[in-house]
This record gives sequence, structure tokens and C-alpha cells, in this order.
Amino acid sequence: MLMARFPAASHNPTNGSPHQDGGQGGNQGIVGDLTYYAPGLGACGSYSTDNDNICAISHITYDAAANGPNPNTNPLCGKQIRATRNGNSVVVTVVDRCEGCKANDIDLSPAAFNQLADAAEGRVKVTWSWMS
Repeated sequence: MLMARFPAASHNPTNGSPHQDGGQGGNQGIVGDLTYYAPGLGACGSYSTDNDNICAISHITYDAAANGPNPNTNPLCGKQIRATRNGNSVVVTVVDRCEGCKANDIDLSPAAFNQLADAAEGRVKVTWSWMS
């Protein structure tokens, strides 16, 4: 099974350059399913709304990066992802884990999802990459 690659714990959110994916061809992106959900209190310990540009990443990826029993201290919390579909892209911040997602899937807030697809589509393919 392919696992989504995640960046090292160090992160500079002001730097918008894409993360290089460990020698696998540069920033080619990760392909998975894109869905949306109703945000609230996320696994990272912060509250989010439908209008925030946020995401939940797969529980597989989230849990693999855990550094202890407290999910609020996961090093992926606060990392940014650029999601791209049909020439449109949106940058979202990781605030939650998606229990129903496969390894390469991401779940966005409705506002972020609507920048890439119509809500009526529900589930679409997306290419995404970690921002460094």
C-alpha cells in the first residue's frame, strides 16, 4: 500500500515553496480522493468552521507521525498542504485526522472543497503536496 509522505517536524509556514518528496522525483504530488466534512474540534485541538481553509489527513498518515499519546502535539498539526484539481489549487492547514480516509486521501472544509469542486460531486480525485 502506498503511504502519503509527510515532512520532517521542522516547518516554516511563511515559506510557500513546495516540499520535496524524499528523492521520488521532486514535488510530483500525491494522488488521492478529496472529500469534505463539517469541521469542529479537530484532532489537533483547535476549533474550525466550514469557512476555514483547513483539512483532515488520513488517520494512517496522522498516526504514523504521532510523537506520543496526545494527538494535539502531532508534528503534522499546522502543516500546510497544496491541493490541486483541474488547474485550481488551494492551500489548507492540517487540523484534524480523517478516520474514513485511505492513506493518500484528504478531507477539506466545505469552503476549501468548493474552490476545487462542486459540493454535489462529493468525492473527486486530487493531487496534493506538503508545503515546506
